[in-house]
Amino acid sequence: FLLLHTRMILVFLSTHGSAIEASSRLQSQLDLFEVWCDTWRIKVNSTKCSHITFTLKSSSCPPVTFYNTFIQNTTTVKYLGMHLDKSLTWSDHIKAKRKHLDLKVKKMYWLFKSGSGLSLENKLLLYKVIIKPIWTYGIVLWGCACKSSVNIIQAFQSKTLRLISGAPWFVRNTLIHRDLNMPNVMDEIRNFSTKHLERADTHSNDLEHN
Repeated sequence: FLLLHTRMILVFLSTHGSAIEASSRLQSQLDLFEVWCDTWRIKVNSTKCSHITFTLKSSSCPPVTFYNTFIQNTTTVKYLGMHLDKSLTWSDHIKAKRKHLDLKVKKMYWLFKSGSGLSLENKLLLYKVIIKPIWTYGIVLWGCACKSSVNIIQAFQSKTLRLISGAPWFVRNTLIHRDLNMPNVMDEIRNFSTKHLERADTHSNDLEHN
């Protein structure tokens, strides 16, 4: 998998049971891309390119070159807002999202805290419209992460809902979710995944349907 950064993002993907063959196929595509760039006089900064091997093995595919420069081999890349690690565990993505969420809530703390003057309904609306879309983005992909990783997002939601509601420490998180009519993270994973499968099942594109 090769990620090329220009003013747009270009991706090359090569799959094979043999690491050598996978890199060979990828190199062939890069050679053709060099010709295309020369034809259309397009410059690509090879220092901003990333090469990653998605595998459960400890080894990686042999390096590839672009304009005689070796592409940097990395263990994680960001593509369309998703942080992809080489084993596709989604741990890096979830950790990055948690940091993003914490910063967003910190900026909005003055609205969420008790005594802000904002009604509970409006606080929940802000959470659903601004905060929640951050972690639900790509949920049908990262939702397959291990339970401990998913719990990182659940812990964030529980903490934020407790702040919004002003509930004391002895009130259970499950009760807060129930009273605010807010599904937990695992329920959201199931809901989004079910809707995705339903759409795919009736999709007119055979590739999407399959």
